[in-house]
Amino acid sequence: MAVRLSEGAIASIMQGEDVEAPILQLITIRAIATGNGLPRYRMLMSDGVNILSSFMLATQQNSLVDEGHLVAHAICKINRFIVNILKDGRKVIILMDLDVVKTADVVGGKIGNPVLYAEVDQKGDSADGTHTETRALSCGKAAKLKEAFPCPGRGEDLAWLCTPGNKARRLTAT
Repeated sequence: MAVRLSEGAIASIMQGEDVEAPILQLITIRAIATGNGLPRYRMLMSDGVNILSSFMLATQQNSLVDEGHLVAHAICKINRFIVNILKDGRKVIILMDLDVVKTADVVGGKIGNPVLYAEVDQKGDSADGTHTETRALSCGKAAKLKEAFPCPGRGEDLAWLCTPGNKARRLTAT
């Protein structure tokens, strides 16, 4: 039985869109120590296009790990999830109910060449007509332009170049 990953599902979830029963691949899973004795598991998941480490397994699903079903490269159907927004604005996806539809030994490895998900072109305008911006780089990493700069059309027209090492340089457009 061939199983296709739900390409684009991670971006859709992170952008607040409704995604029904996405099929994702588990890339890595690791236990996180908690004070109450029950382990929590942080998961790096892939939709074949993007990977994201903001997934947490609900403790009622721990038996999937304990029984050896939920291991790296397993294919999962996510039946129910909740997106929580932390105080600092980061999002965490809690996997409340999932089924392992293909075990890791059958899959054999990572599917596709997914890149790290990064929110693209998030802008925050300020009262003085400047904004800060986060841009995704071709390597899949995000570069935050920490310096405020004039918005195009509101004054000097500026362009930005992201160089190797994730450094941003301002270029004057000609």
